[in-house]
Amino acid sequence: PGRTVAPLGVVGQVIPWNFPLLMLAWKIAPALAAGNCVVLKPASNTPLTAVKLAELLKEAELPPGVVNIVTGPGATGAHLLAHPLVRKVAFTGSTEVGKVILRSVAGAGKRLTMELGGKAANIVFADAPLDQAVEEAFRAFVVCLAPGADDQGVERGGIDLRKESVEQVALAFLGIVVLRQPVGGGAHRGRVGDGVAHAEFD
Repeated sequence: PGRTVAPLGVVGQVIPWNFPLLMLAWKIAPALAAGNCVVLKPASNTPLTAVKLAELLKEAELPPGVVNIVTGPGATGAHLLAHPLVRKVAFTGSTEVGKVILRSVAGAGKRLTMELGGKAANIVFADAPLDQAVEEAFRAFVVCLAPGADDQGVERGGIDLRKESVEQVALAFLGIVVLRQPVGGGAHRGRVGDGVAHAEFD
């Protein structure tokens, strides 16, 4: 009550590799709904989804300049977010890059939304349903939503989730999930959608 709401103008957005289409929707839709224009840089190893979305938006006759896709390496995103016409920054990615962005926009008067990290520990309370907690922890690990493999070690009642429970759920889950199906056939080890994370898989 009593607050005046107005569009900020240009929103600069940088998204990571996982869930490229979902990340685009999460970033672009709220910005447009608030009356802003968007310049978005997708991850350098998953740019095609964003490029295709731009083509579809053009087909849908979205006015030119409302949604803009810029591809390139990490430096491209840094230039985008530091641009003086960008009034709002939205970034999803690593904590290290987030710190760099914070320093680069400090004092510039930009609004800022950041989702950093992705390696948070799972905390399982004593009254939690253990099977469900382990299944959700493993599901998050497989799709890189939240925790990493080394962050599943929350103990409850003397049960180490890294050993018995996660192994059981992993075996059941991997029976229905194809980790990565490259062009030409043949399953390879790696995260869903990411062909470079072999060390994390191991």
